[in-house]
Amino acid sequence: MENQNHTLTLQPRLSAKILFVAALVISAFTFIGQYLTLFPAAFRVRNPIGAYILDKYFVLEFRLNTESNVVIYFAAFILLAAIAALLFLIALYKDAAKDKFKFYWYALAAFFLYLSVDKAAILPGKHVKFFNEWTDQNGWFEFRWAFVIAALILLGLLFRKFLLHFEPKFRTLLLTSTILYYVGVFGVELFGGRYTSWFGNQNLGLAALSCASELMEFGGLILAIYALLLYMETHLPNIRFLMRPETRAAENKEHIQIVQPLRVLKAFVILAFGFSVFSFIGQIFRLFPDYYTIHSPLQEVLLSIFIYQFGVNTEANIATHFATIILVIVAALFLVVALLKIAAKDKYRLGWLVLSLFVLYLSIDEQCVLHEKLSWIFSNWTNFNGWFEYKWVIPGFIGVAVFAAIYIPFFLHLETKFKILFIIAAVMYFTGALGSEIISGHWASSHGTKNITYSLMTLFEELLEFNGVNLLMYSLLHYIQLYFGEVVLTVRSRNAS
Repeated sequence: MENQNHTLTLQPRLSAKILFVAALVISAFTFIGQYLTLFPAAFRVRNPIGAYILDKYFVLEFRLNTESNVVIYFAAFILLAAIAALLFLIALYKDAAKDKFKFYWYALAAFFLYLSVDKAAILPGKHVKFFNEWTDQNGWFEFRWAFVIAALILLGLLFRKFLLHFEPKFRTLLLTSTILYYVGVFGVELFGGRYTSWFGNQNLGLAALSCASELMEFGGLILAIYALLLYMETHLPNIRFLMRPETRAAENKEHIQIVQPLRVLKAFVILAFGFSVFSFIGQIFRLFPDYYTIHSPLQEVLLSIFIYQFGVNTEANIATHFATIILVIVAALFLVVALLKIAAKDKYRLGWLVLSLFVLYLSIDEQCVLHEKLSWIFSNWTNFNGWFEYKWVIPGFIGVAVFAAIYIPFFLHLETKFKILFIIAAVMYFTGALGSEIISGHWASSHGTKNITYSLMTLFEELLEFNGVNLLMYSLLHYIQLYFGEVVLTVRSRNAS
């Protein structure tokens, strides 16, 4: 076991370049997908399965104005979530330093977390009943949520004193990133509404305008990440994530963040059970409408929002956001271990990196619902008297079995404690993701899905998945605690000394 500092370095310029390249690729794929949608004869796939894969796993995954796809995932869980995390780290430092602006940093972290949820769960877009009576003002407000710009102006006025205390360079970067982001989200989309009212939405010009909108949105967020990293380089170059509080040196002046794995586990388990309780209450309201009375249209809308957004068996909602974000956290922890192992030239460093990518894929799958699209490919297979009603579990079982077999040597090198923790976490997660789907699918094939038994089954499935991921998160934090003691996050440019 080691008890020394282990440093991870973030370079602001390099980080921004990597993210911008990813944004360019996604935007290019989006344009190609839009082009294939408008001109399907341009690229014909004669094989039905090949055509299905092209449509569902490329065109749909990179299409704009879709509830759950890679475009939404990149914006919500990579860019917006990264900004929220950086703001939260700065807020913790400001809090420890008793800075008078600490509240603003916490508020901004919460605001960007909300934007992440809003992007993934499409909060206003799914519940437009509030705005049905609004006029479109001759096409300029074809997309009715553009009124949010007024709220942003008000927010800017509230944060005016906070923004003015920054040095000019950071203030300029922050202002530019905000303008870029909201021109992408609102401005171009606003003109897109006008364009649609003139020329319709089935033309290449609108596709190009939409992709430009997407790229500006991504660019604004990436510039914000770059600005925050530059700010951290100047004011908070080193953050010590201390896993063993007893080793803390009193004379050390670096910012220290104590991380206690058991407390982290308890917090996320409470959140998981909270989502499950809300989901169950929502299903009671959904399945037994005769047992309560709706007194106003507003009450009806709010109830429908509650039922939808907290339904653990519903896609692209707040519950799905929670499921995705904990997988992203676990993928990041696997990456941290992998980078530390790479620095130590550990024999199994590649195994940790592949595990990070695997969990990252699971998080994409959670948000984009990639697995359920496999059912059509296997639609001709027998469902074995209802036990394989959801046919995607067939390739799912095969894939997990192959991956597990490949990882046997990696698994055997772990200490017994972590073998037990990892296998319990994996069994919990895949029992919920695959095993329980067989049982609930069998029930659904005979009794349908609109009954309390099916709702309880799906609730149990999701609870197993939630807490399987939470246990894996705890296991990785405990692994870092045992083998590394602490991790130092350094923000430094390449040319810095």
